[in-house]
Amino acid sequence: AGPVYGGVSASDGIRLHQRCIRELSAGLKGLELQSEVSLQLQIRESGFDLLVNGRCDALIDSDQLLRLYEIKSFTGPPDQLPPEGEPLHWAQAKLYAWLLLAGRETVRTIEIAVVYISLEGSNLVQHVMTCDRHDLSDFFLQTCRQYVLFASDILRGEKKRMQSGLSLTFPYPDLRSGQRKFMQEVVGAARQVIPVDISAPTGTGKTMAALYPGIKALANHLVDHVFYLTNMTSARLVAARAMDDLHGAGLFMKSII
Repeated sequence: AGPVYGGVSASDGIRLHQRCIRELSAGLKGLELQSEVSLQLQIRESGFDLLVNGRCDALIDSDQLLRLYEIKSFTGPPDQLPPEGEPLHWAQAKLYAWLLLAGRETVRTIEIAVVYISLEGSNLVQHVMTCDRHDLSDFFLQTCRQYVLFASDILRGEKKRMQSGLSLTFPYPDLRSGQRKFMQEVVGAARQVIPVDISAPTGTGKTMAALYPGIKALANHLVDHVFYLTNMTSARLVAARAMDDLHGAGLFMKSII
């Protein structure tokens, strides 16, 4: 089996990180090693303002050496680590490196180190490469563009989803007795974030009287999700048919049973 990077508890991760910082500092011959350095950059890409931030694990920032460290703890045998380090870890370190260099126009290169420390072992596994600022800038911008493509699809779907909920009309021609009052109570409860208990006879349209205002509450950002729970498995089919009717009336929202 290979290494597991997510298999270290929070307390063990902190302890390993601190040990790694101590061991790295001991071999630096007087150079200062800064830990947990916050980095941030705001850019405009494809019409979106992106604020990219994070904290690199360690940094040497001196006239003699500029080196950024990404430290990864893991469980498992060190000999199963990728010989050159994980590409994803290098990508993270490169993004941090550009956050650091973006405002330093005179700095042409930076050293990046990916360091692995094992929960079971004692030795650090360290990989170091020198990166050019132009390469880091290109990689950062390419990554941001890929993210914008991904995020813009989500935002477009979210906008369509909310607009469809706002414009949705009641899917049936007439309201049954008590349904209007029922729906008013549901919206009021969502608006005030309080529970409400409603008792109504079978056949009065309780399912739609709960789902329709629930969707209106969602479209108006009063809630983030709507859960409709039934006391019998077969009763979920009634809710499923109600959702079909709402989709038929123009609702563009995902639902899952």
